[in-house]
Amino acid sequence: MYCYKNIDQDYITGIGGFAYYYTETKQVLCDENATDPIDGELPLLENFEYDILNFEFTSDAGSNITLLYFEVILKNQNNFDVEGVPFFVMKTNDELEFDTTYEKFLKKSCSNILANSNCTIIVEIKVSNGENNLDLNKIELLKVKYALVRKVR
Repeated sequence: MYCYKNIDQDYITGIGGFAYYYTETKQVLCDENATDPIDGELPLLENFEYDILNFEFTSDAGSNITLLYFEVILKNQNNFDVEGVPFFVMKTNDELEFDTTYEKFLKKSCSNILANSNCTIIVEIKVSNGENNLDLNKIELLKVKYALVRKVR
């Protein structure tokens, strides 16, 4: 017969250039211990929905300014509060798809959403085209995901 115990294992993952740490309880043999943080992926929040209220992308060659602005309602449809990381799947004019948190550009992070409630997130980025060597004439918001750091009971 085997002996089992529960341990808290730390994980580290990256989304949009930022590192996130989270802990999961897992069952292991009694002679095993937690290791140093290991690479992992944050689980996606189930029963999560979103509505895009506004999406605006303009690249004005005349003023040499590019603006990306969007508002999204994040909906936690669960019976528990959550702590997590909203991230956006974007697509550029050259068909490049990427995930990002736009963390530096958020008006409100929505890193905590109460049970059965919503949080509105706003992203606003305005740059001079010469500043970041941007050559975009199109960018799309394909979908929004919410990476779950932990459930709050």
